[in-house]
Amino acid sequence: ANTKHKSDKELISQGIGNVILPFFQAIPATAAIARSAVNIREGAKTRYAGVIHALFVLLIVFFFSHLAKYIPKAFLAGILMYVSAKMINPEEWKMIFHTSRADTMVLGITFLLTVLTDLVLAVEIGMLLAVFLLFVRLTNLIDISHMEHYDKHTGINVLLNADPKIREQVSVYTLHGPFFFGTMNVFEQKINEYLRESKQYIVIRFKHVPFIDSTGVLQLNSFIHHRQKIGGHVFLSGLNEQVKEVLFKNKEFMHLMKKEHIFEKAKDAIQYISANYIFTQEEMQKETNVPEEKKS
Repeated sequence: ANTKHKSDKELISQGIGNVILPFFQAIPATAAIARSAVNIREGAKTRYAGVIHALFVLLIVFFFSHLAKYIPKAFLAGILMYVSAKMINPEEWKMIFHTSRADTMVLGITFLLTVLTDLVLAVEIGMLLAVFLLFVRLTNLIDISHMEHYDKHTGINVLLNADPKIREQVSVYTLHGPFFFGTMNVFEQKINEYLRESKQYIVIRFKHVPFIDSTGVLQLNSFIHHRQKIGGHVFLSGLNEQVKEVLFKNKEFMHLMKKEHIFEKAKDAIQYISANYIFTQEEMQKETNVPEEKKS
């Protein structure tokens, strides 16, 4: 009682059973939830209820099968209808109709296919529709936000506003959502909108990116290569372990991106840019301008 159903364990045990069954001239079988539902409805508390039920069915098959054939099919149909009706939970049906229209359509199609065709086909079509729906939703999850949209008192904006030269030359963008092949078109459109007035140093925060695939790496490599080609620099921050593993295995990425340009936090990247690029260049310009002033 009060235990969670382990579908993986059930599936593995059924698979093992179906591998062994042919050696005893038996046909492969699958679980029948109706009998389990009756067991639970009638107050079964332990796993022994299933064992006793299976032994009881086995006794009927071995010793009373010649009598079982005389049971009227209408009687069995009535029992099945009663059990099916008891398995329906009206509260869950109410919840279903309060979900999104797409989810309701998937459920409705699966239900109709179960009634009109067979369970296996219905489950297969239902799974395909659910995967397609998930894919469509994932493609719309990717989003890019500029740090200017955040509170001015955040640590990153404080650093950006510390000096006008930093604000003029550094942009910080935050990615939201999975970075995979399904979101590449959306990413390209949004990043191009932000980079119309591009700055020399770009920090991309991966803090809210749960995973990245090979297509996402190729898109990121293309973006970094383009920025470097026009004299810009790209810095990354907030990469989780999965993203790091995928990126570091890519030779092109490791060739384009220096490891010292990858940081845990965007604030560290801004401080690094300030110390190693912006103000060092300014100091070099001052040094070159001093002799010219003396000559004049």
